[in-house]
Order: sequence, then structure tokens, then C-alpha cells
Amino acid sequence: FPTLGTIPIALRFTASPNRSTTYFGDTRIHRIHFNKIRRSINSDGEKSERLLEVCAMPTRLANKWILITGASSGIGEALARGLSGKARRLLLVARSRARLDAIGADIAGAEAVGCDLALATDRQALAAMLVDQRVDVLVNNAGVGLFGAFSNADPPRIAELLEINLLAVVQLTRALLPRLIAQRAGAIVNITSNAGLQGCPYMSVYAGAKSFLINWTEGLAGELRG
Repeated sequence: FPTLGTIPIALRFTASPNRSTTYFGDTRIHRIHFNKIRRSINSDGEKSERLLEVCAMPTRLANKWILITGASSGIGEALARGLSGKARRLLLVARSRARLDAIGADIAGAEAVGCDLALATDRQALAAMLVDQRVDVLVNNAGVGLFGAFSNADPPRIAELLEINLLAVVQLTRALLPRLIAQRAGAIVNITSNAGLQGCPYMSVYAGAKSFLINWTEGLAGELRG
């Protein structure tokens, strides 16, 4: 499915001095349907430029701490490189610590965080870090695919996809959200896919996980409107 695009969905938190009864003011969902503009997007680097716009929506990035999962390749790496010199600190998360160290050496203010989001212990450790350490923007970018007939799919591969593409996003968002609510500033960007907008034969688990993320993010945004 080469035409399937990527959709960054962001929750934006803004202080609201005129509404003392709510945590923040106008919370919006920002969507970019890359399939509609795919002719002008030929690389992960170009997609990252769109994501940079999404990340910058809440506030200026100069003094912000940004955590990106799946930062060792693809859109995550391109986004990290695009943010080099723009944010105060970049926390780059991926399984491959060696690859992260190599990328981080080229990026100003980057710190490599080795973490396998398919492992419950690693997810818990990263969630604990989000509670204890400052993070202003969370980009839930890590993801894996699974292609082929569902009846032949390997159960461990199915579990891995759900843990990385779905459970990790929910757990990390839950860990960080109270801090963003308290400070009334920041953003959470969930990377989904146009596969989540339709039923996709031979990639039903992947599409189903992305569909969950889209609808869950929209539901969460509704809660955060106060």
C-alpha cells in the first residue's frame, strides 16, 4: 500500500487566563493527510517538516524538551534532525542504542534513550521517566507493520505490534498528561496512518491499531476541552 500516508494528530495545550475553571483554553486536533499532498512529499525529511509545524503549534520550541519515540530511522530520525538546534533538549528513544548514539552525535542537544517499547519493563521505565523528568512535547512515532493474511499471522508478532503501536502510546501519554495539564502548556503528537481510516485486508491488525489511535486521540481531545 505505497499510497498510504502518515497523519500526525496533536493535542495542543494552551494557558487560558480568561477561563479559570478549566485547565486550558482551545484544545484542537491538527491533522495533515499526507495522501492528499503526497506528490509534494517524497521523503521522510519532507514529512518531518510538516511534523515540525505541528510540534511548533503549542509554543516556541527554543526552551522546550521534546521526546521522540522511534527516533533511530524514518520519520523519527528526520524529525530529530529537523529539530536540531531548535529545541533545548531532544530525548531520542528507540531499541537500537548504537544507532541512536550515532544520530545523537550529529544533533545539538540530543540524548539517546535505549528502550524497547515491546517490553513491558522498558515501557514502564520510560513512563516513569516522563513522570520524573521534564518533557514539554511527546511525539509518539514508534511503530511496526504486519502484512499478510491474519489467519497466518504469528501471535508474538501480533502482540509486538499492539504493544508498540498502541499500548506504548497510551501508557506514555497517561504518564505525561498530568504534567501538561498542570503546566497548561505542551503537546502530544500521535503518528497514525490513513490505514486507520479504512479496513485494510492483509494488514488488519496494523490498520485496527491506527484506527484506535485516531479515535482515542479525538476522544481525549474532547475530554481536555474542559
